[in-house]
Amino acid sequence: MPLKQDRLERSLNIARNALGVYEQKLDERKVDPDLRKKDPRWRELVASCKKIESRIESLADLNSRGQKSEDSSSEE
Repeated sequence: MPLKQDRLERSLNIARNALGVYEQKLDERKVDPDLRKKDPRWRELVASCKKIESRIESLADLNSRGQKSEDSSSEE
């Protein structure tokens, strides 16, 4: 069962905030932005954001398909 849009948006905001906090820590340590790609925690946080973004896109696609099928069934 897919999650609802508002819950996904909330989860994405939380994940982005966590990524922002960790990026600030990396900035304090003066880690070069190119070297962040090698940091396992940073990669985990970025992957989490991308996963939630992908779920939101899938939900939007699923909703648009449902809308199209309802439109086509109402025309008949």
